[in-house]
Formats: sequence, structure tokens, C-alpha cells
Amino acid sequence: MSGAKIKSLMTAAFAYGLDDSRFHPVQNTDNSLEDVGYADMFKRERNRFNVLKRAVKDCSVDGCEIMYKPFEHIVSAYGKSSKRRYAWANVTGRLGIPHTAANGKVKMVSGNTVGVMSDEAVLKLLSGSVFLDGYAAYLLYERGFGNLIGAEVMPGDQPKFLYEGVRNDADFRNIRGKIMYNFLIFAVATEGGGFFRLKPLEGAKILTDFLDGEERLVTPGMIRFENKLGGRVAITAFDLDNNSSSAVLNYKKKEIIRQTIEWLGREPLPVYVKELPNVFCIFNRSKSNDYAVVVIISLCSDPFNSFSLDLSGEWNNSRIQLLNSLGQWSSVPNEKNNSAIKINEKLILMDPVILKLTKK
Repeated sequence: MSGAKIKSLMTAAFAYGLDDSRFHPVQNTDNSLEDVGYADMFKRERNRFNVLKRAVKDCSVDGCEIMYKPFEHIVSAYGKSSKRRYAWANVTGRLGIPHTAANGKVKMVSGNTVGVMSDEAVLKLLSGSVFLDGYAAYLLYERGFGNLIGAEVMPGDQPKFLYEGVRNDADFRNIRGKIMYNFLIFAVATEGGGFFRLKPLEGAKILTDFLDGEERLVTPGMIRFENKLGGRVAITAFDLDNNSSSAVLNYKKKEIIRQTIEWLGREPLPVYVKELPNVFCIFNRSKSNDYAVVVIISLCSDPFNSFSLDLSGEWNNSRIQLLNSLGQWSSVPNEKNNSAIKINEKLILMDPVILKLTKK
């Protein structure tokens, strides 16, 4: 681990509400401070940490909700064969989409989460806004909820596709081109993964398709559906467990997932990091709703001289300040273009940028 990495982890923890910590940058050897990077980082950052903790004290974390049930191990014991219970966090957390662990309007559900939910709880879930990965959708279909999720769902067999394509250009904005790689057939490095076959019901809209090498349709890749309960459901055919392939994490999919979440929630996300890859975003909304704190952490090895945020209408005209290393809120150069705000501040690997939005 590096000083930069521990700085990012501590910044994220404080942004999520951890109000105190003990930091031991030493080791139990005869040279206890062999690596001075940790101590030097903490000396530089302690003022900023303290101001961040105070700034988010009266805030709640906002965004889509990564659903988690602490007793999921009842249906799938911990171990090599267990499904990762927070798989969506590894997707939204790298696509610049803020998420929370509670009270989010759009629920992101993967793995065995629904396995410990009663029928009543499932009905409540499906009467709201929910984004399912293929495995969660399959479990719901097997329990008889296919009519409410908009599809029959079956385990996928050997992949016979190389691409995923947007079916209708009009369904999404700000996407150049229609074709994405889909290399599930190549289980090499980060590529590979599992999928489920979706057979959409009447009324379900197919958003993307898995395509063969000649770009011919093989099976739907993502659908959305509005059910008789008034709920909105989206399904990706991918099993997101341990899936960090280019089929899930790419520039087009970044926008597709963002816009699908906004369709599900019937409103824009409060903030979204545009265009850049591998960016983690945390959004804290004050209980008074007059200011917000945004933490942005680049997970990309490429540095950027600036970055752009899409802000929802209520935050679009906010005053924007940067929390500097001295622990002071200072003005930051920015340029406005409709809902997008270009922040002229460098974004560097594991060097968090902390912004404060104050409504005028």
C-alpha cells in the first residue's frame, strides 16, 4: 500500500461518515518508521481530513443504493463459491456514479440479495425502482416474479458473441457509436464472466443486444420494464459477480448505466462524473439541503488536467469551492455548459478532490 492509497481510503471513509480514527504509520520492528510515506501523508492531510469530517457531519450520502442484506450467507455460505454481495459497487464505483448503502431511490441488486427477502419484501422492491444483474433476475424469475421483472431468465450457455450493441440510438443521448466489446468467451485476465439469457415479456424494452462476430443478434443484453405495480425494473444479462471485464466497464456502458438509473428513478443523479474512466464519486447532501460535499477519487493511472460534472437542476447554479491541503475552502476555476460544469483542477491517481456545492 502507498501513502496515496491510504489517503484515498481514509478520505472515502470520512466522506461516508466515519468521525474519528487512529492512524499508526509504524511497524513493530527495530526500525519502526522505515516507510515515512504514511506519516508524511498524514501530516500534510490532517487539516483537510478534519474539515471534511466537519463538513459531512450533518449530511447523508446520496445516490443509487447498493442493496446489501447482512444474512445473505444463509443462502450462500461465505467461501469461493459465494456470490459477491456488493458487485454493483464495483461498477458504479468506477463509472463516476455516486452510490449509498441506505435510502437510495434506485436499488442496485446483485447476487443472492433477493434470496433472503420475503415475498412481501420482494413485492415492495419491485414496486419501486430496481436495477438487477442477471443472477438476481434469475433468482426472482425462479421464485415466480417474472411477470414483474419483465422477462423469463435462464442460465447462459457457452458464449457465442463478441459484441454488445445499442438497439436504438434514440434510447440514449451523448453516446458515439453503438458497438461495445463483449469478450465473455475469452476468460483471460479481466475478461470473461457469466451471463443469463433474457426472454423479454410484452411491454419490455430491449436496450442492448449481444451480437456475434458478424454483428447479428444473439440474445438481449439489457432490458427495462414498467410493471403493473407501477415499478420500474432494468436487467443486465451479465452476472456481475467478480466481473471487471471491458464488457461491463467501458465508455458507452458508463452512459448506458447512468441513463438507465436516471430512467428508473425518474430524475437525474445529483452529480455524475462525465466521460472519464475509473472515477469514484461520493455525494453528501446536507440535511438542510442547502449545500453538498462531493468527493472525487481517480482510479485511473492517466492524469487529467480537468474534469466535468453533470449536476442536477437543484445544484446547477451552486457556488463551487475546493478543499485544499491546508483545510481551507477556496474558489476553483470552472466553466459552465448547460448542466455540465468543467472543473479546472487536476485529477490524479488516488489524489482525492473534495468540492463543496452551496446553493445561491
